[in-house]
Amino acid sequence: MKYLVKARLIAGSEAGPLHNGHIKVRLFDRDFFEDEYLGEAHPNQEGIVQFEVTASDMNRGVLEDKRPDFFFVVYKNNEVVFQSKVMENIDLHSVEHYEKGKGEVIDLGSFLIDT
Repeated sequence: MKYLVKARLIAGSEAGPLHNGHIKVRLFDRDFFEDEYLGEAHPNQEGIVQFEVTASDMNRGVLEDKRPDFFFVVYKNNEVVFQSKVMENIDLHSVEHYEKGKGEVIDLGSFLIDT
């Protein structure tokens, strides 16, 4: 099964969408031994960043039925400017919703980023 994981980034100094061309975001699943890299994306004009993730991407850890512990890191010019808190034990079935043309969507919410 595929999921679309998304978040909205808001530029703190401008109170608008963060969509500078020098911004990239990496999504991870926190694991006991080593955090799993799930992908990299750039925010669109609305400040929304999206990652396509499969169930097998999130189940490479020790426990096959574990719930993902998502966090993401925002880079500007390859330097870390923000790291989200770890969103632990996400119950995908309770937070996902279906969007026509996109499939199952997990919305992590909006984040104020000072760059």
